[in-house]
Amino acid sequence: LSTATDNRASVLSGNPASSIQHPATAFAPVMGASGTAFTDSNDAIEYQWAVVDVNSLNVSNDDSGRINPAYPQELQPRDRTSAASEAQVNDIAKNFNLDRLSASSSVGDGAPIIGQDAVVESGNGRVMGARRAHLSKSPHLQVSSSSYRKTLIARAKEFGLNQEQIGAVPNPV
Repeated sequence: LSTATDNRASVLSGNPASSIQHPATAFAPVMGASGTAFTDSNDAIEYQWAVVDVNSLNVSNDDSGRINPAYPQELQPRDRTSAASEAQVNDIAKNFNLDRLSASSSVGDGAPIIGQDAVVESGNGRVMGARRAHLSKSPHLQVSSSSYRKTLIARAKEFGLNQEQIGAVPNPV
């Protein structure tokens, strides 16, 4: 994933980062190289590659699709409770693949954009799919998760990341 170098989620929501509730896992990103992605309106977003445990992120919806009340909903333009969203999340989990969740010049594709406060600013569906793959007891999804993890560790240097530090992250995204 990549972390936005500003704190847009907190600014847009009007909530300081300290007031946003986070999951039980501490947000401790392994930081890498920097880059630039673009919004649909061609605004440049500077980011830094990072790997975190998927359980440390403040995502728009929980695993059953219910809206997360701790998430600043003005950052979620899509209905993540819909059947179409559920199908997309399932597809991401089944095909959990680093090439689909890494380099892209668009914030709407590739690695999710995460604020410094652990709020998913772009890519809630991608994070939900990653979480589903990592936490599933399904043999197929466990293979998908294991393959993603191995590929991420093997390709860490492409993103300016440290293989050993990534290996210590239980459910990396």
